Amino acid sequence: MDQKCEFIWTGKQEAAAQAFLPAGQALYPCKEESACWDTTGNFYLEGDNLAVLKLLQDSHKGRIKMIYIDPPYNTGSDTLDYADHYGSRGQRHCGWCSMIYPRLLLAKELLTEDGVIFLSIDDHEFENLKKICDEVFGEQNHCGTFIINAAPNARDYGHIAKMHEFCLFYAKDVTKAKTNPLPDTEKKFKYQDAKGGFNIHPLYNSNEAFHSGNRPNLYYPFYLYPDRQLADGFYKIGLEQKAGSIEIYPPKSISGGVQFVWRWSRQKARQSLNEEITGYQVREGEYRIVQKMRRRDKRIRSLLTDKKYASRRGTAQVQALFGTKVFSFPKPLALLTDLCSAGMGKEDLVLDFFSGSATTAHAVMLLNAKDGGSRKFIMVQRPEQTDPAGRAYQAGYTDICEIGKERIRRAAASIREKYPQAAFDGGFQVWKLKEEQPPQQAAERKKDGRQMEYRQATEKELDQIWETNLREHPGDQRWIQWKKEFIGNNKAQKAITFLILDGGIPVGEGTLLLSQECRGVAGRPALCDGKKCANVHALRIQKAYEGQGHMSRLMREMERYAKGRGITRLTIGAEAKETRNVAIYLHAGFMEFLFSQWEEGELVLYFGKDL
Repeated sequence: MDQKCEFIWTGKQEAAAQAFLPAGQALYPCKEESACWDTTGNFYLEGDNLAVLKLLQDSHKGRIKMIYIDPPYNTGSDTLDYADHYGSRGQRHCGWCSMIYPRLLLAKELLTEDGVIFLSIDDHEFENLKKICDEVFGEQNHCGTFIINAAPNARDYGHIAKMHEFCLFYAKDVTKAKTNPLPDTEKKFKYQDAKGGFNIHPLYNSNEAFHSGNRPNLYYPFYLYPDRQLADGFYKIGLEQKAGSIEIYPPKSISGGVQFVWRWSRQKARQSLNEEITGYQVREGEYRIVQKMRRRDKRIRSLLTDKKYASRRGTAQVQALFGTKVFSFPKPLALLTDLCSAGMGKEDLVLDFFSGSATTAHAVMLLNAKDGGSRKFIMVQRPEQTDPAGRAYQAGYTDICEIGKERIRRAAASIREKYPQAAFDGGFQVWKLKEEQPPQQAAERKKDGRQMEYRQATEKELDQIWETNLREHPGDQRWIQWKKEFIGNNKAQKAITFLILDGGIPVGEGTLLLSQECRGVAGRPALCDGKKCANVHALRIQKAYEGQGHMSRLMREMERYAKGRGITRLTIGAEAKETRNVAIYLHAGFMEFLFSQWEEGELVLYFGKDL
């Protein structure tokens, strides 16, 4: 019997459902608080991050290379004032888990296939966050955990003086994830040749798992020519034996006597003889084959012990920008520049949905100024009120968003002053989360000056739609029968059909057919696989169009609404020729309108283009 280990807490099911309920809000532009609105590619989104993450699914699903978050640590002194969180003080851990869980479910969908996420935390919720991340992202995609020297002088907690925090590191898919090494500014080279500096490293593989028994192709001899000595104790080598040459094989392990093998194949070695690999005299009568190591970078280390990662550095950096302490425990700039350098490329996008003082935005601008990159950021932050007795409030910053936006402005100015020749994007668009307008007022998208409309199709339009299908599928009795069922006996089938017009799409180019009861439809096998539909809800979208812009947007909206209303079965069609893509732009306003027309019962959806 298969056994499953699952992490459960009070309120988990309700928390998961939160991810699939409609946002119920929309983002509205705030140009007066933005910087370089017309030219920037950066965004500052102000509002509850759960709703914002839902809204980002439409525009940014699968587009964000890196996510960084520094959520509340649930220490008791921080706040869990989120509208969706569950649990009282006696259930503080449950409440925290229910707060973070739906946000991570949504965050995963935003990542590119090679994307990564970093999550700062301390030991109050480390274990719970690790378990949740293992579930959401997969334990196999846990790349590692950083130990950060956040308090070099230690904070006294009675029985222990704490110095560190954690940062969890996950990939969406570890087999596809892409990361970058960091510049090694302290790198020093012992040797020099025509190509530059280098250090040396033995060419043999010291891992006993790889040996001459299972890697015979990597076990072969080199020949060192003692009469061809080079500078610094190096010697020329080759793969051919010559008079007076010294034969060199990989050594054996000291502990187990395992025969090591080379790290390079014979073919690769031949291409780099006396260029990147050479002979070296270790001591009198002992020689080795070594590789010249020229790299000036290194993989980010799991132990981040340098004092540049200390929390007090972050506090000092923000204070230097504002002239006073306006934010408690901001993350140090060095931590975010290193994580961004490792986790994203020069043209990638990073999201921080607990952005606080906007250290992530500062880091992105600084990196771009230094290396000419064009990284972009999306900051998300709730407008949490500052303490009226605190310095931030007294300095005129009534909420955290005011601090974050002002920091970006000041950081951009500071970077321009330090790097006057640098060209980087120091602007950002501000969008604020507000209650969504009623559907009849929500159609704001325009095309050629006309607004989007949606309405119920007339019988004449329905007739035109089916006639178009008959022309495209001549002799197909199914279409003839469907016309008879849905138009000739509309009341009996309770069929509702909406024709969606996007600023003037011709009749028939964008239709959505909905039927609450499909048992009597002759074409039922294409809609319901011939199975009884009682209490079964089916969302039908052709797999051939999965991932395309309009269809995927439509599918995500339908999925969220369906799950939010207890629809438990979602089915993807398999016959690519049965249904064609729908060329519409769908937004939450239409979905609200659609479901406001719907009654309790069965739900079958059919989508078509040029029907």
